Amino acid sequence: MSNDKHYVIVFIGPQGSGKTTLAKPLNKKLTAQGFRSCIVKMTDYTIFHIWFIKFVTWLVRDNIVFVKFYENLAPQKLASPTFFRRLLLFLIVLHMFGLVMSLLRLRLFRLVRRCRIIVDDEGFIFKQIPDLLFMVAYSKPGVRELKLVRMFFKFLVIIARNTLRGCVIVRVRAPYSVLRERYVRRGLIEPRSYIEFQDRVYDIVLRYVPVLYNDCRHIEVDGVRDVVRNLEQVFNAIITREDHG
Repeated sequence: MSNDKHYVIVFIGPQGSGKTTLAKPLNKKLTAQGFRSCIVKMTDYTIFHIWFIKFVTWLVRDNIVFVKFYENLAPQKLASPTFFRRLLLFLIVLHMFGLVMSLLRLRLFRLVRRCRIIVDDEGFIFKQIPDLLFMVAYSKPGVRELKLVRMFFKFLVIIARNTLRGCVIVRVRAPYSVLRERYVRRGLIEPRSYIEFQDRVYDIVLRYVPVLYNDCRHIEVDGVRDVVRNLEQVFNAIITREDHG
C-alpha cells in the first residue's frame, strides 16, 4: 500500500471461464489486507446492446432470418443483415452511452464508497469490443459503416484513457471443452466460433494495450487451475504494481 493512486483490475475472458469466481475472493482478500476495494460491473452497454437486437428484430418482423447461435436452442429470429447495417450508427451511439454510464458508475463508487481499487469481473471495454465487432460482422458493413466503427474505437480509447491508467488486466483462459461442460450445466451452450472470435479479438487488443496505456499490466491465469493458486498469482501481481506504483 505504498501509494494512493486509483486504478482498476479488469478480468477478461469468455463466459464461464471463471472471472467472477476469481474476482470475488480477490476483492475480499484486498479488503482484508487494508485496500479500499470494490467490485463494479462496468458493462452497462449490454442492456442497450440486447435491447437494440430485440427492437430491430421486432421492428422488421416481416424481414427476418433464423440464426443458430446457442447449440442447445432452436434457431432464433433475427433481423436481416441489411437492416442491422442501416441502423448500425444507432447501435454505436448506444454503445457510447453505455460506456459513459459505466464510467459514471465508477466515479460514483469512488466518490461515495471511497474505493481506490475497482475490480470489474465483466471485462469493461475489452468485452464491449468483440460484442460490437460481432454484430458489425453480421451486418456485412460497407466502407461508411467501417469508418463509423473506427471512429467509435478512437472515442473508446480516448475516453477510457484515465480509467485504464495503471490498470491490471487479468485474462482468464480455459479450453472450449471445459467451457462447454460448464455451459451445459448452465443451460446455454455458446458456440465455439464465437469463443474463438472473442479470443482473437483479445489477442489483438492486448497487443496494443502497452502502446495505448503504457503503465497497464497484463497477466494470464488458467481458468481450469485451482482458484487458490490463481488468486495468489493475481494478488502478487497487484502487490508488485503497488510497490512500483
